[in-house]
Amino acid sequence: MPSTLTGLLTTVALLFGGTTATEAPRAAGDKYPMAQYAKTSAKDGVLRKGCRNYRYTYAIKPPTEIWGLETFLVDPDGETIASGGFLSGSDEPSGTSHFRFCRPLTRPGVFTIKGKFTYREDSQSNPISGAIKPFTFRLSKPS
Repeated sequence: MPSTLTGLLTTVALLFGGTTATEAPRAAGDKYPMAQYAKTSAKDGVLRKGCRNYRYTYAIKPPTEIWGLETFLVDPDGETIASGGFLSGSDEPSGTSHFRFCRPLTRPGVFTIKGKFTYREDSQSNPISGAIKPFTFRLSKPS
């Protein structure tokens, strides 16, 4: 599975130009310029024993046919512990996915899903990218 994710993220980087992407036009002070196009969510739950999958959803309303969404799970200590990626042509614009991580390596608390949405007007145009609004949820200690 890691090789699939690595391949997907490599494809996203090649398609959208990696760090050379330009930012979307936005109002001054707008921290989440792509919130109108993409969002994520997850339910509160329990931090279970061992290494497990934790489900989340994503929904994209792309302005064009060429788009990508990268997601990053941040733990209560502010560390990014998992990631995901969705790409037009291979993923639906909405659905469920999961982050996989291990309880011995993190702790219960508030987790945050951050995201970066990128699109192109057409195959010749420069990519436009920016942050989506973060989503927080809680994973508590088992009873």
